[in-house]
Amino acid sequence: MKRIALGAALLVVLAVLAAGCGGGGSDTMTKEEYVAGLNTICEDVNGKIDDIGTPTSLEDLADKGEQVLEVYDEGIEEIGELNPPDEAADQHEELVASLKEQRDLSEQAVEAARDGDAEKAQELGGQIAPLETKSDQLATELGADQCAQT
Repeated sequence: MKRIALGAALLVVLAVLAAGCGGGGSDTMTKEEYVAGLNTICEDVNGKIDDIGTPTSLEDLADKGEQVLEVYDEGIEEIGELNPPDEAADQHEELVASLKEQRDLSEQAVEAARDGDAEKAQELGGQIAPLETKSDQLATELGADQCAQT
């Protein structure tokens, strides 16, 4: 049961991580453009995560986790390309940092699952949870409701 819960938690965390994304150029975006970009990409990424599905075993977590990490990487790259307005710049940087940390821990959890180490995967899931809460809070403060898993 813990493995299934970890798998579900990992997919949610990865969705949040990847979801705070949007494409942008070198021009500073308005707050509305920035939030719309985040929400659009979050909706797309969340759809991709839903299509992958929730793992039901440690082995399934290893397999599906790899797929989710790919989506996650795309999302982090896209959010890095956003050019938020000045009033959102600090929160944007915090969000990116939190998402990158979640991604790194998620990769470690997937590796632990590949190694059959349920205890380590569970431990890493516990480290991801507070970062997920932080990302949700930042997304909510920014107005990117599609990016918050609240």
